[in-house]
Amino acid sequence: MWGPNSGLPRAQAPAVAHCRPQHTDRIVQECAAGLVTVRRGEDTPSVAAPPRVRESALDEDHLHRIMAAFGITRDRVVAHQ
Repeated sequence: MWGPNSGLPRAQAPAVAHCRPQHTDRIVQECAAGLVTVRRGEDTPSVAAPPRVRESALDEDHLHRIMAAFGITRDRVVAHQ
């Protein structure tokens, strides 16, 4: 996953960028959350949210790393888990 300033750890963008899908309208990408479908849209791809792997809030260190990757401050985060 890429933010405006950098990529988040364990991003698998190269695998998606260089794949040869069976179907022209979608790609199925395997990741730690399982199989995730990426659909090709007119202008941008869309990703189906995988099942949740946790039901609790992120620890502050992890949250701050994500905020730094996206270049946002804590007041811009409405909720997280």
